[in-house]
Formats: sequence, structure tokens, C-alpha cells
Amino acid sequence: MDLRSTDQDEHADMVLEWIDAWTDLTGQPPDNFFLPLVMEEVEKSSQAARALTRIRTAALLAAYHRSWTLHHGLRANELEALGVSAARQTAIGVWNRCS
Repeated sequence: MDLRSTDQDEHADMVLEWIDAWTDLTGQPPDNFFLPLVMEEVEKSSQAARALTRIRTAALLAAYHRSWTLHHGLRANELEALGVSAARQTAIGVWNRCS
């Protein structure tokens, strides 16, 4: 079995779960604009760490916060790989509460 293929399947599943969570919350699927952004976030964070369960959880939490940015529950090295700073986390949180 090709591990890269397995990882790609896992990443695709995470994005689909993100879509499902967003749809559950809002009643409609997210705009297609967000899909490549979420795919990139999943890929970057999986390169930083092999903990797919944390990445999956971060993707679901992002969807429930109506965001494409994975940051809830990730470790410092994973956040660094995504380029997520404390200031960006705060801005995302404020935006989510206001929207």
C-alpha cells in the first residue's frame, strides 16, 4: 500500500468532513472559494506533524467557527507551519464572533 495515497485519502476525508460540519452549522455548503484554502491548510499541517487526529479535529472546529483556518487544538510547530500567529488566532476568533 502506498502511504502517500493513504495520506491523500485522509486529507480528502478531512476536507469532506469540514464541508459537512460547515453545512450542518449553516444549512448550506461553504463557498467553493474556501475549498483550496482548507486543502492547503490540511496539507501544510500534516507536513508539520503526523497527528492526523489533531488535524481532523482542527478542521472540524474551523468549520464550526465558519473558518477555513485550522488552529484550534494544534501544537506550536503545526501552527508555525501554517503561519498562524497568536494575533491571527485572535483576529479569527473576533471575526467568528462578529459574523
